[in-house]
Amino acid sequence: MICDRYTPSTVVYQSLVKGFSFDDLNQLNKILKIPEADLTFIFKVSEADQTRRLHQFRTELDMYEDDPEFRKQVISAFNELADKNNYEVVDSSLDRDVITEQIVERILLERNK
Repeated sequence: MICDRYTPSTVVYQSLVKGFSFDDLNQLNKILKIPEADLTFIFKVSEADQTRRLHQFRTELDMYEDDPEFRKQVISAFNELADKNNYEVVDSSLDRDVITEQIVERILLERNK
C-alpha cells in the first residue's frame, strides 16, 4: 500500500469525537479486514504552522479546524497513535529535501527487510 490516510485519521477522529478507544477501533479494522500499511508516516506540524497553513489554504474552516483546543487534541492523539503503532514521525519543519531523503531512506530500509 503506497498511501493510507484514511485509517489513522479515522482512528484519531473517532476516538476524539465518538469516544472510542484506539484498541477498539484497531480491533474493528481487523474484523473488517481493513488492509494495514507496512509503513506509516506522521508529519509533525507545530501549532503555529498548522494555524498558518489552515488560513493560507482555506477560506472557511470546518468546526474541527476552527477549534484550537480540538486541534491540540488531534495532535496529541496522532502522537499517541504513532507511539502505539510504531509510526514514523517526520518533522515537517525541516527542508523538503531533507524530509524526502529521510522518507526514501526509511522506505528502502523497510523494503530490504
